[in-house]
Amino acid sequence: MMKTPAKTKGRRGFTLIELVIVIAIIGIMAAVAFLSILHYRMVIRVNSSARDLAGQIRQARAQAIHDDAPALVYFYPGGSSGDTYMVAKDNDENPTNGFTSGKTYKLEENIVFGYYPTMQNVPGHKSPGRNAACGVDINPSESCSRMYVYFRRDGGANYQGVVYLAPYEDVCPACTGKRDDRQRAVDWEGPTGRIRLWKWSRQTQSWY
Repeated sequence: MMKTPAKTKGRRGFTLIELVIVIAIIGIMAAVAFLSILHYRMVIRVNSSARDLAGQIRQARAQAIHDDAPALVYFYPGGSSGDTYMVAKDNDENPTNGFTSGKTYKLEENIVFGYYPTMQNVPGHKSPGRNAACGVDINPSESCSRMYVYFRRDGGANYQGVVYLAPYEDVCPACTGKRDDRQRAVDWEGPTGRIRLWKWSRQTQSWY
C-alpha cells in the first residue's frame, strides 16, 4: 500500500509586496553600482590622460636636449571632448612661422583641458582664470591666450606653466553632479624644465 506524503506545514510563497520590495532593493543596488562604474571609468581615463601628457612633455624636453634644438608643445583646448596637444620641432621658437615633425595626441574620451569651478591653483602658479573652457595656464599670459611652450637645449622652458585636466562633466557650466576629486594637472618650471604630475585630494583639499 502506497503512503501519501505528509504535507509540509508552515510553507508559503512570497507575497506581492515582498517581491516588489526585493526588486526595488536590487534596482537601487544596480543603480549605485552603475554610477560607481561610471565614476571609476572617468578616474581611469583622466589618470591615463594626465600620465600620457606628462610623459610626452618629458619626452619633448629630453628630445630638445638630445637634438640640441627647441621642442614645441602646443595645446588645443576646446572645452568639450576632443581636446588635443601636439609635440613638434621648431628651431626659431615661433609657431606662427611653421614647425616640423609634429605629432598630435588626443586626450581620452570625455577628458578635457579644464578645471573644477572653485579649484585652487597648483602650488607655484597663479590662480586659474576660472575659464573652464581652457585649463591651459602658461605664464605670463592671462585668460588662456598662450597655448604653447618651448623646451630648450639646456632643458629649461621659455615659460613656466600648468595644464589642468578633468572629465568634461566636472567643468561644464551647465552640468550637475560635479566632482573635484577627478581633477589632475601637469606643470613645469621655467628655468629647470622640471615636470610634475598633480592630483587633487578631496580629503585634504590640496594638491599632491
